[in-house]
Amino acid sequence: MAPAPPERASGNRSQRPSYGPSGMEEHPLTDGHLSAVLGAADADLLAFISILALSGMRPDELRRLRVAHCGHGVFQVGAHVENHGHREVPIHSALARTTIRLARGRASDAFLIRDGAEFEPAPSPMQRQFDACLEAVGAVRLRPTIHGLRRWFIEKSLGAGQPPHTVATVVGAVHPHGARWRPEPTWGQRCACVEAVHLPRATL
Repeated sequence: MAPAPPERASGNRSQRPSYGPSGMEEHPLTDGHLSAVLGAADADLLAFISILALSGMRPDELRRLRVAHCGHGVFQVGAHVENHGHREVPIHSALARTTIRLARGRASDAFLIRDGAEFEPAPSPMQRQFDACLEAVGAVRLRPTIHGLRRWFIEKSLGAGQPPHTVATVVGAVHPHGARWRPEPTWGQRCACVEAVHLPRATL
């Protein structure tokens, strides 16, 4: 049996503290948090959150994604990196229209999301908007962050019965021994993994 992704490799994560980029303890992002933020987000933040939650990408990976890297049902994640960081992630069916809208009329080398790599200092504009939405719905005190969307995707896909090695491949989790995940999932299995995750209904 293939080892579980690092996020689930040791113990129940929900009972252990997690620390974000700021070094502050984070609480897991719940369906309630996500539902409330989806209801409060503007169109740009809604697109950013939706892509992260339905792809398992890291925020920095999405910020660097260019229009040319999104097409034919595939996100070419890490295509700017000349090493093993590159992977192909299926575009969730619920994101098809969003991706087309974001790319329409824009140059192929433009960033897909207008929170691109030119915004290096943390927190990024999208992070600040996300935090503002959390504050508006009364959840900021618990410190879930936008980075928790990747963990949320992992938990949802595993909870839907997706094989751990497939989930690990989709989210770009590092193998504990530095090797590729085996057996390497087929494209159909990666698509099934992504489609197994669904956003909660937004609450206003």
